Amino acid sequence: MRILSLGTAYGWWGELSPRQLDDESCGQIGGGEQAWLMTAFRLAERGHEVHVAGDFGRADLYRSVAFHQRHEALPLATREAWDAILAWCDLGNLGRPVGFFHDLPCGAALRVVPQQLNHVLDVAGVDVIVSPSEAHRRATVEPYFKGVVEVVPNGVDASRALQPADGPRDPFLVVYASSPDRGLHHLLRAWSEVRRREPRARLRVYYEIDRWYENLRDLSTRRAAPAMAYLADEIWRRAHELGGAGVELRGAVHPRRLARELLRTGVLAYPCDTVSWTEGFGQVPLEAACAGCYVIVSDQDALGEIHADHARVVPKEILLRDVASPVLEGIAAMAQGSACGEQGWLDEERRRALVAKWEWREAARRWETILRARGAGRRAA
Repeated sequence: MRILSLGTAYGWWGELSPRQLDDESCGQIGGGEQAWLMTAFRLAERGHEVHVAGDFGRADLYRSVAFHQRHEALPLATREAWDAILAWCDLGNLGRPVGFFHDLPCGAALRVVPQQLNHVLDVAGVDVIVSPSEAHRRATVEPYFKGVVEVVPNGVDASRALQPADGPRDPFLVVYASSPDRGLHHLLRAWSEVRRREPRARLRVYYEIDRWYENLRDLSTRRAAPAMAYLADEIWRRAHELGGAGVELRGAVHPRRLARELLRTGVLAYPCDTVSWTEGFGQVPLEAACAGCYVIVSDQDALGEIHADHARVVPKEILLRDVASPVLEGIAAMAQGSACGEQGWLDEERRRALVAKWEWREAARRWETILRARGAGRRAA
């Protein structure tokens, strides 16, 4: 099949590189953007001709995928023949007219929206929407789209998950690696109690907290979302005040480096508590489990569905009353070097089995099946 995949980085990650996932000098990138790129690479591995257009500094051919710059996206979509066009973003970000899919010639490419976002997109003319989880499908797609909806979960890159560790695992090291407003405040509120009961505990936060905070400090944000602004003040203050209590702000890091850090981490703590429906998958908890961490998540949004077989999933209303105890139990389990029943730390055999189950190649196989079943390959000919 000849596939065109369109996307943007919505401004936060900046200009992208075709080598974004392999070159650590490129910096951090979000889970949705990783899904966009990894799906393209794995579909190309399966023999398809894949073109990707978006926020790239230059055109390039990398890992058998042709990369194009943002200004080439719409001309490519409208002037060339494709079996499928995948829009991983709101096409308004690429300057498309309203109803772009609807205006494609009759019988043109299969028009697909891989819906990693959690807000309504322009669905005029869309043939298929693909969600990363059943919970995401039910909560964010079905209420407004009555057409065909498929589910293809995201995945993990085995080359990252199974890379050699830089050193021994520290059972007392706890990591948080998501947007601060999704639950970091709960972890910071509980941290003094964690340290009181286990003085060796350390918390590393992988996110650009200062940049995130600056974005929420302007007056317009405070007027439009005062609760979020208040929360941002608390997170920023606590994160810096707890520096002497084992809290380290590590900033944004490349996914490959984060994978190495997780190989040395004891506990991944994600007491997720979102303001609105946000977590359609939860990339970092899966990668942490594949790295052998003891993973703690709330059952917010899709997290319970996705992570039930490899993490300790705690009902949100219970977890938020007592974040410290599960974190301390995770530290104790890792320090003892023993698995905690069917949840928590995974031994090497189970870890490799988990990576095999979730590798991006499986997602690409499912993508291929869906595209063929929905008519891609018979439409543009």
